[in-house]
Amino acid sequence: MVLHARHFFASLLLAGMACVAAAAPVSVSPVSVKLDPATDVGNLRVGNPGDTPAAVEVEVVRVKIQLGGQEQYEPASEFLITPPAFKLPPGETRLLRFRHTGKRTAMEGVYRIFVRQLPDRSGTGISFAVNIGVPVFVAPTTSQPALALLPLPQGAQLRNSGNVTVTVQQLEGAGCTEPVKVSTRLFPQQTVMVPAVPANCASTAQSDKGSIPLTPDRP
Repeated sequence: MVLHARHFFASLLLAGMACVAAAAPVSVSPVSVKLDPATDVGNLRVGNPGDTPAAVEVEVVRVKIQLGGQEQYEPASEFLITPPAFKLPPGETRLLRFRHTGKRTAMEGVYRIFVRQLPDRSGTGISFAVNIGVPVFVAPTTSQPALALLPLPQGAQLRNSGNVTVTVQQLEGAGCTEPVKVSTRLFPQQTVMVPAVPANCASTAQSDKGSIPLTPDRP
């Protein structure tokens, strides 16, 4: 039988698509979870869009932000997860339940729940580990968003001086001809570099916590 070139390449494409579909990694939703003071319980949905069973393990770690902005992970015993490990059949979804059992403090707790799909040793599924880290924010006893700004010779330093995570969209003020776009998320006490801010410009930050006054920061 003669196989024309276009049919040959079409067959290769279909075969490749079939392999991708068969070895699709698990999906996790939502992409982040906030536990407000009124609740200690949350859920994640883990789905298997592939054609082979997926072996899944779950781990919770505490997140510490280093000076350079990198995340450092520590073991976290203040969470209960059900189930901590399971096998997910093809095309099915599993509800993952978790509960925060620790005490609320004056500072927001930042964690990641890692949903880890293990490699399939049979050779029919995922051949490498897939790690999906969902951030979990445990609200403090009282939320106090605050931001501090330090102008520098090149750019400016924006610091989250409050006790909750803040997503900042822009800086603005009476002296600004236009807002300074920043679009950044800061964990409590985290510092990031932002574009240069004109003198007497930025007095307020617009964020997911509303308008936050900017205070002068120390060098």
